[in-house]
Amino acid sequence: RASGAYLALERDDGELVVAVDDTAITRAITPRVIHRWRHLLRAAALVVVDATLRPQTLATVARLCHQAGVGLCLEPVSVALAPRIAPFLADATLLTPNMREAAVLAAMPVTNREEALLAARALQERGAGTVIITMAGAGAVYASAAASGHVPAVQTEPVDSTGAGDALTAGVIFGLLNNFVLDEAVTFGTAMASLTMLTSETVRADLSLERVYAHMQV
Repeated sequence: RASGAYLALERDDGELVVAVDDTAITRAITPRVIHRWRHLLRAAALVVVDATLRPQTLATVARLCHQAGVGLCLEPVSVALAPRIAPFLADATLLTPNMREAAVLAAMPVTNREEALLAARALQERGAGTVIITMAGAGAVYASAAASGHVPAVQTEPVDSTGAGDALTAGVIFGLLNNFVLDEAVTFGTAMASLTMLTSETVRADLSLERVYAHMQV
């Protein structure tokens, strides 16, 4: 099958204007397929899924992760798709919406840092283990049962913001799986996002621990 495709038009400052995507291949990931490969989920350190999957498939993943005691990270992808993951908030070890997606999931306005932190706490109280709300150039807020706060973005002149949110999520996951405390994991993720925005590629090919740590000092 053809792989997924994504076309984005952005302003000069890197902000998204409009995007078109083709994720039809995700329809092939059915509950039956997930069940067939369930041993992979059970052996994982963390399972990451996004809302391009169909609700029935998301439900199967959530159920298998719960049964196996494996953490689950939910990525809403877009405002239109975010409602798909709403039924599974209590199954989420980690939830990573942006401000607009968080507004949909929390059913409240999210237009600034204070509102984002309120939404993160609300979603955490609804069952999500840790909630991180990304705010583009304003960094990210986070909330868990143990802590909440804000991590500013590393200030850079963006070339292309596509992929920055995914890079932040990847950085946070790396940090948490390597026993970083939460604010350090979010700081690591924001540095990953900033480095991604400095390239025209959606996935920066030269990322390394040394480069990320050096960028955190900028």
